Amino acid sequence: MFLVASDENEQTLKVSAGNPVEEEEKISLEVLPQNGFSAVALRHPSMDEKLSLIFPQVSTLNSGEKPDNMHWKTSEGESLWFEADEGDWQRGGRITPNEDNLDMEYWWENEKEGIAHTPPEFLIDIKNSEFEDLDHNRTWILTTNGWRQANERNDLRNTGAFAVVSKQEDKILCMVWNNPKKVVTPKNGKTGLALQPVEFPIDKRYHVRGKLYLIENDLEILKDRIMKEIL
Repeated sequence: MFLVASDENEQTLKVSAGNPVEEEEKISLEVLPQNGFSAVALRHPSMDEKLSLIFPQVSTLNSGEKPDNMHWKTSEGESLWFEADEGDWQRGGRITPNEDNLDMEYWWENEKEGIAHTPPEFLIDIKNSEFEDLDHNRTWILTTNGWRQANERNDLRNTGAFAVVSKQEDKILCMVWNNPKKVVTPKNGKTGLALQPVEFPIDKRYHVRGKLYLIENDLEILKDRIMKEIL
């Protein structure tokens, strides 16, 4: 479609088309049932191995953890999505793959007064992968003063994102959400972010957005993207 200047005179327009631009391969997604909850395996085109992304288990202060009722479905753009009826409340989510990141969405909606949620945790399993960092020497947290190493001197609460540099120091894995509470302390190779358990009126849906980045190693470029795209 073209918009060109025109008057009452006859015109002859010549249009030529260039070579089509090849799209880069997206991150691939695969649903992996694991021990009663659903995980999603992801693989970047440059990686041989897969990583597991784990969405929150069902847990409220009223009921504690319950058997998972999450069943992922596929939709346009190679996305995965789910909606689940948890009795007195509803929840859902979506993961959409791009070339070097995943768009993530999560929502919940109470249908009864007095339901208090525990902080939903989003985890990534990096055990035995190129991002495994047992000593936390390659793990960073994003603070109001920029990136800081994730060690005992730095508070893991109220941080917007965490990032792990690969063992070869050529790639970064980063998770960010727009309503974070804290970085989840690494356990059994899994780490991630917990969100604020927000109270809101009945039948009002609370919606949060996140990103999982797999990009070249440049923390400052990553920070700029996070500030523009999420925070």
